[in-house]
Amino acid sequence: MAWTPSYLIKQYGLAPAEVGAVFGPLSAIIGIIGPLVAGPFSDVLNRRVPAGRIYVTLAALIISPFLAAYTYAAPNLEAFYLRFTFYGLVLTTWLPPIYAAFLDLVLPRIRGAIISFYILTM
Repeated sequence: MAWTPSYLIKQYGLAPAEVGAVFGPLSAIIGIIGPLVAGPFSDVLNRRVPAGRIYVTLAALIISPFLAAYTYAAPNLEAFYLRFTFYGLVLTTWLPPIYAAFLDLVLPRIRGAIISFYILTM
């Protein structure tokens, strides 16, 4: 996703300012909404299905490459942004469930250390 602005400039002939004005806020909104939806959804699923959080993460990681191929094959800019919205929402749903799964595995007193270690290794 980090190279998407360069892709938009080259593929659709946009100026960097145009890309920043649309892609920046869109990415920010997707980055907020995706995890806000995925977190509670994975918690509810985890209560009903053992390892429900892992299933949400797995689904996001399996579906997102197919959505990426579909997104980057868009014939025009409007179609790209529409497809990217769905792709970005699915792509950001793996974060909250995996953090919660990590925290389920450790004692409460070392949760901060585990998340810090994970973030540093990523």
